[in-house]
Amino acid sequence: MGCFIARESPREALFGLTFFGVCALVSGHTIFRKLRRRRFAATTVLAPGGVELRGSNTRTLLLAVLVALPGTAIFFVGDAPIVIRVCGWIMVGTAVALVMLVLSGRVSRTFIRFDPLGLTLGQPKFEYVVPWDELADITEFEMHDNPVVGFDVLRPEAILVTPESARPRIDKLLARNLAFTGREVVIMPLNFATSAELLCAALRNYSTNREARADLVRRPALT
Repeated sequence: MGCFIARESPREALFGLTFFGVCALVSGHTIFRKLRRRRFAATTVLAPGGVELRGSNTRTLLLAVLVALPGTAIFFVGDAPIVIRVCGWIMVGTAVALVMLVLSGRVSRTFIRFDPLGLTLGQPKFEYVVPWDELADITEFEMHDNPVVGFDVLRPEAILVTPESARPRIDKLLARNLAFTGREVVIMPLNFATSAELLCAALRNYSTNREARADLVRRPALT
């Protein structure tokens, strides 16, 4: 559409190209991801023990760009309604907030780690370990068209929290996740540069196979 009106209304064309271009990119990625999921046939997935899979700064910045492009293009439309302009400001503001999260280090300080004792989830100010025997109802699902892995905790009091003073925050987090998603622990794999099918299969493997957990001991680096 933007190509057809480029000569007569270049500003409107810019908005059309950026908006629908971003929509096409996102839709293409979603289709590719779902096709890849349909081909996934592995029954056992192993994870590197003791290695922190940290939040991806690159993915967060890419998301900021995808949000900012159509939001910025709105301001090139001279007579855009006020509602549209407000949407543009919201999109640009969201992109700026994502960039600030990356610059502050909050994104890279979040992580997941496979340990012999359990799954460790790290946040900027605390971390907690869910013992493997406490994981229940591990499943994949979609949340706002994003792949998510979630599970319940059989005994929340068995979770190991560091520091212990953060336990009330963990209890609130589990309750909030359960209310909004139906699972107490929710992980968005794309934030950690992995896929839902791989993460879900790995969690199921270590939650049911006690012998496999011994391989999660972190190996010393070669010197």
